[in-house]
Amino acid sequence: MAAPRMNRSLIAAPWLLLLFAPSASAQRIQGIIRDEVTGSPVEDIVVDLLDGEERIVGQHVTDVNGWFQFDVAEGQTHQLRSGGLGYETTLSTEFTLAAGQTVGAEIHMTANPVTLDPVMTIVEAVRPGLDRAGFYQRESMGFNQVRTPEDLEENPPLDIGDLFRGINGLRLIRPTGLSDWEVLSAREPFGTVCRPSVSIDRIVVQRGERWRPRYDPEATMLDRAVGGFSTKASHWQDLVTVQDIAAMEVFPGQGGLPAWVAGDVSPCGAILFWTKGYVERPGPRE
Repeated sequence: MAAPRMNRSLIAAPWLLLLFAPSASAQRIQGIIRDEVTGSPVEDIVVDLLDGEERIVGQHVTDVNGWFQFDVAEGQTHQLRSGGLGYETTLSTEFTLAAGQTVGAEIHMTANPVTLDPVMTIVEAVRPGLDRAGFYQRESMGFNQVRTPEDLEENPPLDIGDLFRGINGLRLIRPTGLSDWEVLSAREPFGTVCRPSVSIDRIVVQRGERWRPRYDPEATMLDRAVGGFSTKASHWQDLVTVQDIAAMEVFPGQGGLPAWVAGDVSPCGAILFWTKGYVERPGPRE
């Protein structure tokens, strides 16, 4: 018996339709869907059987093996249309099956990556500790100048002088090359230089006070006793380093000060430091 010949009219790229020997059963077209690049069977491809008017007269969804099949009417014109998520829709040439004819088809589909509509996700850049302590609320009120965690992560300060660079309302002096910085208020509520208060994670470590350097010959014992000048060294820099600081607030005056540094504690403003451990620590709002 001679081998059946391939029906050339059923070939259409990227299709490969193979003609099998006629059988006594009804007319049938069956086949497999493969990825054009990998050659692997493709699951969940919708294959439509169309009539001569391109109306859908049958539909099949491929299984895990990429398999589909249809029984078709004798002598009528049909087409196959296949498509699925991530693949281009493919349409075959028209074909007609004779009585009892079965045709096997291997369809190679071209991948078409799906472009999804952009999704906007809004993420609040709030560190739980800072939110809890009212940092962002005070920042929005505009009474203070701040260094946010993002500021300090982008430009890590090298020392205290670097940390306060660009902050208005302060003066930095260093009596000697080996001594700590003195951070002073540019305002003079007592007619003389004043230290702002300093708090670290809500704990006041330095009260605001009138100040005169220890080496100033004009700062006599009487001045210190009667005038209330402070000549002691500032010690808050022994408690925190610039590497520990995650955020900072500077208040040039008493406007907008939080309760724990308000009033007599901060006659000439305040500096609020927030450490890295504090800003990431969750907890109830304070």
